[in-house]
Amino acid sequence: FSGVALELAPDSYTLLPNLDWGYSQPTIAGFCQQQAIDAPIMGREISPSLIARLRRGDLAEAWRQYRVERVTLFYQRLAALLPQRSKPMPVYLMPEGLSTNAQFVSATTPAIAPERQLTDLLADMGLSAARLQPVPGLTLCRPIARCLGGDRGVPTATTAALETRFDQAFADSARHGVSIFHDHRAAESIAAHAAKIHNADPSARETIRLQRPPVPRCTDSDRRRELAQVLARFDSAVMVLDEGATPPVDSMALRSFTETVAALPQVPFEPVDGGPAAVMVRTCVHATSRYVYAVNDTPWPMVVTLELEGDVSQFALLGDPAETRWTATEVGGRLTTELAAYSLVAARVGAAARIAQVDAQPPATIVDELKQQIAGLITRTKYFKQPLPMAWLRDPGFEGHRLVDGAAWSGSPESPHSLTPDDRVAHNGQRSMRLSRPDDKYVWMRSVPLPAPPFGRLMVQAWARFDPRYPDARLRVCVEGQHQGQPYYRFATFNARDVAEPDQWIPCVLRIDDLPTEDLSELRLRFDMLTPGVVWIDDVSVFDRAFTVDEQQELAKIIALADLQLREGDVRACYHTLSGYWPRYVEQVVPDGVVRVARAEEEERRNGN
Repeated sequence: FSGVALELAPDSYTLLPNLDWGYSQPTIAGFCQQQAIDAPIMGREISPSLIARLRRGDLAEAWRQYRVERVTLFYQRLAALLPQRSKPMPVYLMPEGLSTNAQFVSATTPAIAPERQLTDLLADMGLSAARLQPVPGLTLCRPIARCLGGDRGVPTATTAALETRFDQAFADSARHGVSIFHDHRAAESIAAHAAKIHNADPSARETIRLQRPPVPRCTDSDRRRELAQVLARFDSAVMVLDEGATPPVDSMALRSFTETVAALPQVPFEPVDGGPAAVMVRTCVHATSRYVYAVNDTPWPMVVTLELEGDVSQFALLGDPAETRWTATEVGGRLTTELAAYSLVAARVGAAARIAQVDAQPPATIVDELKQQIAGLITRTKYFKQPLPMAWLRDPGFEGHRLVDGAAWSGSPESPHSLTPDDRVAHNGQRSMRLSRPDDKYVWMRSVPLPAPPFGRLMVQAWARFDPRYPDARLRVCVEGQHQGQPYYRFATFNARDVAEPDQWIPCVLRIDDLPTEDLSELRLRFDMLTPGVVWIDDVSVFDRAFTVDEQQELAKIIALADLQLREGDVRACYHTLSGYWPRYVEQVVPDGVVRVARAEEEERRNGN
């Protein structure tokens, strides 16, 4: 037992859930006193105007900082309560519980330009890494992206994007932690759910495996991977163990890793000069010994050799490494280890010893595998130049539309004559749909319910032509549905005044990058006439795998970087580049069949067919 770990969660007393909380009379009175605001508070009803100033008005930033100060003071007092005996007993703050906060989850959705930085969102909760880091005896750990999300987990493709956001928000954190515990209650819940479905339909076993991840948080191999990557990137790792949890399958490998980390001194390590790019090797001198560790944060095994010179009589391996050999040499010794994927080896020698050379050899097939991965990524990106629309939208060009029961589109019953197919005007094909709003009556058109796309993104494109007689006409393109029993609504508005030429067809595009992937139902497309006017709509398309030009350029830069890293022999850097958000996302959304067809066509061209 070396400290206390507190899981930060909105439903606990470890933070303020959001700006809707924390408006008690003593708190506001203390703030007003600090800011020299003459506003009697105690024993009186708090003025709604003052609350509005605190939430979104001129006092909002000062109020947020005051809340941060109060929460920081709370943790200062808490850390001071722990007895300082023969060794420090720090308080570790583990942010994984933030995954239950809807605003936090929404803010960590990968995007090119996030609407809010995580530092601002954390400040709403009273947390600041810059304020908490200097507190003696307190450690705010950096969360691990893959392990956020509780029972739902986090898709693989989002990991790198979250890592980048966390790097910014937790830049002042002294340590980067992994809480190693196993939520056996959640595991049992999922197992019971799977058994229930299987009993009803024995053929559904494989479907269950695809629909619900068998591990609610992280397997031990995931934890070991996170520990390896945290240690390689930051030279720090905090391990919080839950001894009462159900032992996992991979516990021996994880235990070896954690025991090795625990055996290292809690002091900064420095990278070894001239060390290999394939693994991260660091060393330090502490007391009368030199310590060195090599961590493999890649998914393939590695043969690592360390040549040591000088006094190596104190040589000792730390932890419980496997497949490790120590050979004495004329000038010192040689440590050779077969370092498994996401594993660690560490040793201690005399302080006067030095590391003369380090070599790491990945499997010979890795270069070819990375080349194939890059080639496949290039092939997949060509798909986004002409993406295919989703096929389940019925009658997107209104060629067969009739306003009858069971039709693909329906209109507002208050104005049944305001929605009519028009054979005289069309963008493509023979007809379009004419929406007219002559007065204040509400006019809309919507599709039948559509299945929710599985990738969290949606792009709607419709061609519209405004009647120039109504320069103030406004059209709203919407996506509506039900998410977890609550209305879901996203929209984009288009104005007739923005059309450059009369009778011009313009593309109306609505992009959604945070579409829920679970519990989303009754999803429909909708077109609303917000003001009197006439507009024709045609060729409606819905895409779940469309990339913007900016995203395609970003992906091209990533591919070029990975190719350069591979040509320079840095297979580790190339692997981590290809493990980023965009490459992972492309692998998920573009089917393997696209790659197979493209490769077959390329082979035919080479053969001259």
